[in-house]
Amino acid sequence: ETPFAIGTVSAATIAYTNGGVQYLITSANLTVTLPTAAAGRTVVLFINYGGAHTVTFAGGTLLKPVGGSFPTATSTAGKWDKYVISCLPDGTATTIADGGRAF
Repeated sequence: ETPFAIGTVSAATIAYTNGGVQYLITSANLTVTLPTAAAGRTVVLFINYGGAHTVTFAGGTLLKPVGGSFPTATSTAGKWDKYVISCLPDGTATTIADGGRAF
């Protein structure tokens, strides 16, 4: 799958219609708005840090971080983070998992 480039941003809205792999570059502290529930849908989001920026997640259905707490962003210029955003099969919640540091 060809990754969808969101752009260089301080706010991003994830849309399932843009595909299962999306990426962006931060231009300031970042707010990621998740899509409305779509049962069983998943997006892998890569974030490339354009500076020492924080990441906040909003929107979605009911946000449930895997393991009980939201992943801690790398927040280091030039580094990447990978997040896996999934809607549960019954559509009741959107989960966010830290997929690890890409590099």
